[in-house]
Amino acid sequence: MADNVKFPFGLRPVDKDNKWVEEAIDPTYADLLYKGDRVVRVGSGTIEKASLADGALCCGVIVGFLCPNGGTENHYPGTAEGWKAMVCNDPMQVYEAQEDSDTVTLNTSAIGSNALIVAGTPNDNAGLSGDMLDSSSAGTAGTEGYPIKIIGFSHNVDNVAGNNYGVWKVILNNHELSGGKAGV
Repeated sequence: MADNVKFPFGLRPVDKDNKWVEEAIDPTYADLLYKGDRVVRVGSGTIEKASLADGALCCGVIVGFLCPNGGTENHYPGTAEGWKAMVCNDPMQVYEAQEDSDTVTLNTSAIGSNALIVAGTPNDNAGLSGDMLDSSSAGTAGTEGYPIKIIGFSHNVDNVAGNNYGVWKVILNNHELSGGKAGV
């Protein structure tokens, strides 16, 4: 069978009326931010990209940006004044995420497992995160600190379970309002 199309997008809200809140971005924050990036609140009352590390908390996922001229942009350019992110902050929001299929390809036995996120190359034109599910981390022992819980396979057209680069339904396992839970 042919692979699914590899097109990373980070996390994309689905299955619910995704509600979002405005979160300020510190103008000295130099990293680029994209739609689909997980974010964390920091001491200054602003947000930045959440760590990919095991156990790292997040407060939600970026779904868009508000720039200082009143318009919207597809990504935060880094070190810019007056920017805000639209962050989906519901700890029970369902998202879609694409697996990286680097050494392992997931199948439906991965449902209920926790997984890590791996950084990929963002898409500047579309403003999408390059983050993907680390397929080789799903189903391994000691995963309660992993940031993502796989809850189902996404039944999109041309998305075939068991093929490389599958798209999966996931929830945030390490949301600051809910904490990590063990996988099965």
